[in-house]
Amino acid sequence: MTTEDFGEDIESIRRRVTEKLTEIISELLRRDVGDVAPETGLEDELELDSIHRVELSTRISHIYGVSAEVEKMDDAETFGQLADIIAQAVSATSMKRDPNS
Repeated sequence: MTTEDFGEDIESIRRRVTEKLTEIISELLRRDVGDVAPETGLEDELELDSIHRVELSTRISHIYGVSAEVEKMDDAETFGQLADIIAQAVSATSMKRDPNS
């Protein structure tokens, strides 16, 4: 079973996550971060500190229901790594859901 069985493939999930992640980071930093490249550093370029990361993890957990993946999010060094971790978690969560329930 793939996420396509639920109407969305991993690339669609990643695009959706990337858009939401950009929006959340802009809100947290109180500035427009625009289009963020995958290789953009979370700490050195975006200046996300530990407090921002906790808030980001909390928001992502609430939005996507991926609380088990919050610890993995702390390991991300770039925007692309973070987006991938979240997209994979969302995809895995979608695949666990039974479409007949």
